Amino acid sequence: RLDNLGMPVIYVSQHVEGRPSVYVDDVAGALHGTRHLLNLGHRRIAFVQTVGASGFSFSSNERLLGYQQALTEAGIPLDDDLVAATRVGDKRGTAEALGKLLSLREPPTAIFAEQDEVAVAVLSTLRRTQIAVPERISVLGFDDQPLADWFDLSTVAQSPSDIGREAGELALKLIDDSDAEHERHVVLPTHVIPRTTTAPAPRPQEEPELRGEPG
Repeated sequence: RLDNLGMPVIYVSQHVEGRPSVYVDDVAGALHGTRHLLNLGHRRIAFVQTVGASGFSFSSNERLLGYQQALTEAGIPLDDDLVAATRVGDKRGTAEALGKLLSLREPPTAIFAEQDEVAVAVLSTLRRTQIAVPERISVLGFDDQPLADWFDLSTVAQSPSDIGREAGELALKLIDDSDAEHERHVVLPTHVIPRTTTAPAPRPQEEPELRGEPG
């Protein structure tokens, strides 16, 4: 109906073929976030995806891809057991996803959550179980929502104001010039903000020495 009315439609935070859109490079953001954890010495890095977030499956898939690319780049084999899923706001689901990861034979030393809300839920669950963050497990989010600052959460930041400004300017161009390019895609950068929830990977526990009886 909007097309029939000649109304310009701008997609925000997702890429749609044949439509103008403004979004961040989720692949690069997740790649840089995972590299941050790799550079801290982590090799068992889990990724917690969100499910059921209508309209955001594009970002979800791209962030998982960036995580996988960083591991492959570092020569670390992909492990499906280190990828868990939960719904935003589902405390029980997040606890179950975390329980799956912590019950692995080699549990992760770092968890990369696809969204800050999920990362905060992970933090809360870890603290309830008295697992120290970041001493035993580092936690990284994505988005840099206000709650990330409140919880001093390390995260991959994007700028909603920049996205909104670019979308507004693109809409004005389409309104002012009906012949303007209607398939333009504006891709904005992300950047890692390290805070107190990420730290160097814990050292492997040393095996106790076997002491024989004096002869």
